[in-house]
Amino acid sequence: MALTELNNVLKEVEAGLIPDFRMVIQGENRVTNGDSIRLSGRAEELQAKGFYFLKYSREGSLLGDVWDIVESNRKSSSHYAGFPSDLVRLPIAVCCPNNGIVLDPFVGTGTTCLVAASKWKQSIGIEINRDYLLS
Repeated sequence: MALTELNNVLKEVEAGLIPDFRMVIQGENRVTNGDSIRLSGRAEELQAKGFYFLKYSREGSLLGDVWDIVESNRKSSSHYAGFPSDLVRLPIAVCCPNNGIVLDPFVGTGTTCLVAASKWKQSIGIEINRDYLLS
C-alpha cells in the first residue's frame, strides 16, 4: 500500500501537479500537528496506515492560527523550556487579529504573554506548575 501511494505522489511531482512532498513514517519521523487523533487528521491517517504524505504547494506554506514552538536547547535556571521573546514576536504579529487573544497553554515563565502585552494584545496563559509563574 505504501509503495503504491508513494508512486502515485511521485507521478504528481513528475506531472508538475505538486513541487515536492514529504513522507512521514510512523516511528521514523517527527509528526506534524501532533499525534493525537482527536486533534489531527494526519495523526489518524498515521495510526491507520503507518504513514502519510505532506504535499507542498507552489504558493508556499500558509501561516496557520496555531503554531508549534519547540523549546530551544538554551536552558534557563527557572524553566527547562525557556525561549527568547523574538521567537514568538512574528507569530503573534501575523496571526493574532487586533481584537484577538493569544493563548499559551503551557505558559511557563510567561514569555508569550509578555510579548503579546508589548503588542497591545490580550493573552491567556495556562500553567499547572506554580513555581514557574513566580520565576
